[in-house]
Amino acid sequence: MALTGLHATDYESTLKNLIASKEGYKTKVYTDGVGVPTIGAGYALTSHSGNWTTDFVTAGIALTAAQRIALQTLITDSNEILKSTTLTTAQKVTQVKIGVRA
Repeated sequence: MALTGLHATDYESTLKNLIASKEGYKTKVYTDGVGVPTIGAGYALTSHSGNWTTDFVTAGIALTAAQRIALQTLITDSNEILKSTTLTTAQKVTQVKIGVRA
């Protein structure tokens, strides 16, 4: 699939479709290969911890108050785990996965 010579919007659309075709769209939170809580086709929740609610509204994703609180708690807890200097990478991944499954 050639991405050169595409108009900016065509490029973005083509790139999103490529990523989705390789990663798929997951409707539940999962952990990526390094333990980062992620949703959809690679939307890393901890990378967007300050603006995920706005992004969800823009995308038309409606959450209940309880879902927003649970998701924010997961993001906050995961950020703390992933920033830990006392845990190994494997321990971080395991702990975040536990939080995702809870």
